[in-house]
Amino acid sequence: MKNNPSIKLCLFFTLLFATAFKTAICSDTEKRYTITDYGAVGDGKTLNSKAIQATIDACAKKGGTVVIPKGEFLSGSIFLRPGVNLEIQEGGGIMTCGSEATIVRDVNIERCITRKPTVLRLKLRPDTPQQYENIHLKDITMEGGGVIFNIAPWSQYFDLKGQLPPKSVVRNITITNVKGTGSSSLGKITGNPDTEFGDIILKNVDVKLKTPTLEVGNIKTLKFENVVVNGAAMAVPPATVTPAKTK
Repeated sequence: MKNNPSIKLCLFFTLLFATAFKTAICSDTEKRYTITDYGAVGDGKTLNSKAIQATIDACAKKGGTVVIPKGEFLSGSIFLRPGVNLEIQEGGGIMTCGSEATIVRDVNIERCITRKPTVLRLKLRPDTPQQYENIHLKDITMEGGGVIFNIAPWSQYFDLKGQLPPKSVVRNITITNVKGTGSSSLGKITGNPDTEFGDIILKNVDVKLKTPTLEVGNIKTLKFENVVVNGAAMAVPPATVTPAKTK
């Protein structure tokens, strides 16, 4: 995968860690290292590669948790070390693929505690061919809010320049073994008119939410297995969103 320094930090953490170790572990430990204490700036403009890597290296000496506070921290290549856990606080996501992502695949993330972040966020651009596949998250504990899915169009900046809209693919996504307390709903799964969805599976979930709902487009390959919300079994909801035609 070609590194792009403008991709959000969360994307780099999950992808690089998954590539090296085939897992990403997020949990509580005694010693915590916050990236802003080492010079990282969450303004969406500053390149924080050196500051983040310094935080990871300091944490790796004795073990502990690297904390990403609320904000948008841009980074180039970074590498997690053995004994380093990761905590993403409000405003981020366990796995966030920003609008610059084009091919993201073969990612495994396990044993995470979220404190309000989205579990899986994928931005779908109407002007960029994107491929998200073979992404697996399991053993997730939600604390104090957040949603499981935010897979949706993102069109803050786009210009087709008269070309036909490209096709994108989202397939073979699994989220399993989720417990705890979320926010208003399970989130949303929608796409652009040319987004092709393959299997998306939510399995073994027991969570509390304000409402047992999921905003979903016409996705025939979405599957629920043993999903319990507020003590009651929940089935795959009917489509509620029709993708808008890209101009």
